[in-house]
Amino acid sequence: MKKLSALPMRLMRMASIIAILLHVPCAWSLSLALPSDITVSTTGILTPVTYPLPADSNDVRFIYDPPSGSEFPVGESIVRVTGIDSFGRSSEYHFTVTVCNGDLNGDEVISPADALIAFKCYLVSGPCPKCADVNQDGHITPADALCLFQSYVGQASCLEIEEEQLSVTYGFTAEATYVNIRIDQAKLVYTYFEDTDQKCRYWVAQSPCWTQQDLTTMETPLSKDEVNGLIGLIYQTRFVDLEDTYGGAAPGQRYYPYTLSVRITQGEQPVQREKTVVYQSFPTSSPRPEAFQVIESRLLELVRQKFPMPGKL
Repeated sequence: MKKLSALPMRLMRMASIIAILLHVPCAWSLSLALPSDITVSTTGILTPVTYPLPADSNDVRFIYDPPSGSEFPVGESIVRVTGIDSFGRSSEYHFTVTVCNGDLNGDEVISPADALIAFKCYLVSGPCPKCADVNQDGHITPADALCLFQSYVGQASCLEIEEEQLSVTYGFTAEATYVNIRIDQAKLVYTYFEDTDQKCRYWVAQSPCWTQQDLTTMETPLSKDEVNGLIGLIYQTRFVDLEDTYGGAAPGQRYYPYTLSVRITQGEQPVQREKTVVYQSFPTSSPRPEAFQVIESRLLELVRQKFPMPGKL
């Protein structure tokens, strides 16, 4: 039997050691607190549904299909989540979104029969459909039956969930620049400075060459899809989880601030999401965070679509 030479033996030992040190387990699964099944009530055909998104952790990013803020039909729908780590490994997870419209017996109308089903469920004297908790308070009570009866007779009921309302403000200023984009009550408002008189051409002072009288404001309505799409981006990018300030300016250092504020409300409920982020721009500043860039880009895109040419964005 031939003996193996010393060199190949040493190489084999070194390879074994490296394999142990660099070992990456093949088995991997999502272990963070991902959304559980969601149930919502509605009177509409399609209902926008948002779900909590876990923060990326240990270089793991998440892709949701469909993304948070998407519109779902009545019934059950599957949301698929794919997690991808820094090694390129992926793992999948899914949860169910159930949209209820109060039709507990499936006859495509809301009637006293549906209210009776909810009440019998409360009394534990009949079946309890998944959508029996009509008002989504976590318990099946006579209030659920009352909600269905109110809807049947045409009164305001718990099924009439108010839509989310979005307010956004984005702006930046400099010696020869002014840009302000606002979205409020589904209306896009764009205020800008355009140096048509060349008053800033040779401006050297470290103060604005423009005044309030030099600014121009334009406005136009946004569609429901455009507003919901922007809300979905805010949820999907987790903008509200950002820090307050980015850029890295030292105390006293001069920079140009880019400010982006978002606020999402729903009816009389407390504010659901609210965040203001300031990006400090200077020659060696750190890059804008991705969530900031995504929302900023979408706002600028809307302005270009709605107001071609003004302000030369």
